[in-house]
Amino acid sequence: MTDETTQPSTETPAAQPPVAAPAVTPAISPDIEALLNERIAGVQRTFQTQLNERDTIINQLKTATLSEDERAQLVQDERESELESLRTQIWLSEQAKERPKAAEIYQKLLTVEDPDAALLLLESYVASQAPAPVAPEPETLVPDVDPNNPSRFSSNEKSFTLSDGTVLTDQIAENILKGMDRWPTR
Repeated sequence: MTDETTQPSTETPAAQPPVAAPAVTPAISPDIEALLNERIAGVQRTFQTQLNERDTIINQLKTATLSEDERAQLVQDERESELESLRTQIWLSEQAKERPKAAEIYQKLLTVEDPDAALLLLESYVASQAPAPVAPEPETLVPDVDPNNPSRFSSNEKSFTLSDGTVLTDQIAENILKGMDRWPTR
């Protein structure tokens, strides 16, 4: 007797036809969008209220065993850190007027807690600022004489160059002139 659960299934599943995606996504009406935004904002407010209550309870539990002087010192430390944060925000807003791009990057760096994420942010900024690499132009070898448009003078500019690239020497010139005697004249 064999157990059916331990035997591999020999049946092949039937091929399912592919599901076609809708061609066009319908637009959300403004009324529905406003209702959704209102509901999402309400959920966010409720969540933030719960977080604030939790933080208050945690602070109360932390300070329950502290003396009055220690509580006062803790409150003072919290106020000093908040004051330093506000000073940084003011300084950053002043710098944003003078150097908006640098202030934007600095603000992003302040919000990043992980050093690796900060380095990735800096790498992406540097990569976006770098000019696109320019491919070096291949060095083209230009022949001394272009057979389609040869230069009439050689490089020393004292002798004449023929269309095949040879320099016109006195010997060649005399042969050409001798051949002109045979041409009929008018």
